Amino acid sequence: MALEFSQIPSALLIERGTGPEDRPDIHAAARPMGRWFGDETLKARVTVRGAVAVIEVRGSAEGEAVATLNSALDLACACECPTVAVVLRHVTWVDSEGFGALILAQKRLVEQERRLLVCGPSQPVREALRLTRLDVLLPVVRSLRDLNGPT
Repeated sequence: MALEFSQIPSALLIERGTGPEDRPDIHAAARPMGRWFGDETLKARVTVRGAVAVIEVRGSAEGEAVATLNSALDLACACECPTVAVVLRHVTWVDSEGFGALILAQKRLVEQERRLLVCGPSQPVREALRLTRLDVLLPVVRSLRDLNGPT
C-alpha cells in the first residue's frame, strides 16, 4: 500500500529537506521520529539506536490499526539502518494483516540486503507466530540486546 504525500510521517519529509512547515497540507497524524503516534488501538514509535531502527509497538495490530504499523515500518525502512527491530512485547494481538505488513517489510528489507527482526513478542503473538510457522520466516529475538541472531 503506497502512502500519499499527506500521509508520510514528517520525519521522512524533514530528512529529505521538505519539512511540514513548507507543506501546510501535511496530514495531522504525521509524527516526527521518536514520538508515539497512532490511536487507542495501536501506538508506535520509531527511534534509531546505533545501526538499528527500533519500532516499539503497543496495543493490538489488527484491522484498521495496521495502518499505524505500516507507517512505522515505512519510517523505519526509510532510515536505511541495516537492521529494523520491531518490539512486540506490549502487543496483545496481531492479525493476518499485521503479519502481512511484517512480511512485506521483511521482503523489502531483504531485497536491500537488510534485515527485520521481531523482538520480545508477547506470549499471544509468539504463539501465533509459532502456530502459523511465521517464526521460521520472521526471525525472533528475546530482546534488543540479542540482535546478533534469532533465538
